[in-house]
Amino acid sequence: MSGKYLKYIPKTLQEDFIDNRVIPFVGAGFSKNAIAPEGASILDWEGLGKKVATYIPNYTYTNAIDALSLFESEFSRTKLIELLARELYVNDLKPGKTHRTFCDLYFDTICTTNFDFLIEQTLNEKHIPFSMVVSEERLPISTHERTKLIKLHGDFNHPERMVITEYDYDIYVDKNKILSTYISNLFITKTLLLIGYSFDDSDIRTLWQIIGSRLGKLSTPAYVVLVDASPIEIARFERRNIKVINLPGDKADYPDILDEFFSEIKQVIDEKLPEQMVFTNEKASEELKMPETDNRLCYISAPYQRLSFLKDLLYPVLYNNGISPISLDETIMPGEIITRKTDALISKASMTIVDLSGNNANIMWELGNIMSKNKLSILIVDENQSDSLPFDLQSLHLFKYNLYGDNKHFVDTLNDFLQAHNNGKKNEPEAEKDYLRLFDKGEYNAAVIAAFRFLEITLSRKYDFVRISLMESLNLLNTNNAEDEEALYKVKKYRKIRNNIVHNNVNVGKREAKDIISCIEKLCASINSGNIIIL
Repeated sequence: MSGKYLKYIPKTLQEDFIDNRVIPFVGAGFSKNAIAPEGASILDWEGLGKKVATYIPNYTYTNAIDALSLFESEFSRTKLIELLARELYVNDLKPGKTHRTFCDLYFDTICTTNFDFLIEQTLNEKHIPFSMVVSEERLPISTHERTKLIKLHGDFNHPERMVITEYDYDIYVDKNKILSTYISNLFITKTLLLIGYSFDDSDIRTLWQIIGSRLGKLSTPAYVVLVDASPIEIARFERRNIKVINLPGDKADYPDILDEFFSEIKQVIDEKLPEQMVFTNEKASEELKMPETDNRLCYISAPYQRLSFLKDLLYPVLYNNGISPISLDETIMPGEIITRKTDALISKASMTIVDLSGNNANIMWELGNIMSKNKLSILIVDENQSDSLPFDLQSLHLFKYNLYGDNKHFVDTLNDFLQAHNNGKKNEPEAEKDYLRLFDKGEYNAAVIAAFRFLEITLSRKYDFVRISLMESLNLLNTNNAEDEEALYKVKKYRKIRNNIVHNNVNVGKREAKDIISCIEKLCASINSGNIIIL
């Protein structure tokens, strides 16, 4: 894919984003992307220092940390924190669109030196589960399924941990030895991405003091995102081995530029991440090789304890309609963070089925994600729990099943719904021959996959083959006709080509694709006519 800013992002960094090996380090400049009260100006670190300096009589401003330190010495720590809270509009700022696109990247760890609550607010707004670390005592708590937000310099809810003055910076490493070691260890295997920092920020120097004191040159590469940076700015960072991603544009458009920057990274992740996934579900692997507009992947969103029951209930009717279901437990991916994996599957699926039983918080987050992507969504619920749903969900069309009773009506109505939405039409087999359209478009790999998909649909409808593999199905077939026997032999051979397309990224040409499609069509015709039977 091509993008306005993508070309400025090194290929190795793009790969780290895909592999979930990037840790963002968010500074004061990032807060300038927030929505402030009318007439208010959001200050970065330097601006904050200059503002505080105006409260100190007969003081000539030199730098931010000097002004903040002097104010505390003159008027007390309490007054300094009160002033910062007022000047930073800590209770009035709201996250902007840039915060949302940033959080859409689903980092497993976010580090920030900011005192505000904008990242937390955004994560809460998007219902992304996270745990917050403000002190070393919380580090041992395992949160591998959540985003870990590390607030290195405290916040206004933890004023005793706020790092503001020269003294705070001087004692930071000695006072936070475990946290400093933890942060250093992250950078042995992860790539650091600085956002919202200028070189003059004291936070940069503290960070490099932590890393340098423990790792020396062993840390992985670090990057900083700047807009329209001058050669001098770039040189300052690169002297500290921080590579500059210098985005073109007006500095005044910083929020919009960052928003698009994050959006383009998200597109890369969505496009490439499925290639990194390992599926225990063979049909899901197949569907992800199809063009996005042609895949028939259905994401099953359900409480974990109901998945086994729902697979038995849903998978046969989905397979019969040419739809390939996939659930969270059938997928393994790099940097296993559940929200990121879920988002990737939802992004790739052409439709979803969501079980609302029990008002599960994770499922409600997934439903919000699905709705934001305008995916076709089928809502199901245990009929004994439908009355406990929120009122706005009760008013939607719900397919109700019974966990312990007969579900024939549920299966029949779901089947009718799927046919009505062109996801599989028993009475219109020509509508399922996607492979002809894909072949005409020159999508030969996809055409071969679609042809085998058509064969599987034919077999499942004729002989109720649902839970066995294609090869197992083919091995059960028998015929006395020499031509049909030859077609069956060839299809078994062609299946290896299909597997190479799906698993080894092998490409087929026009002639080969045409031969495979022709052979499969002949075999399907013989199956439907009864010339081929089960042994």
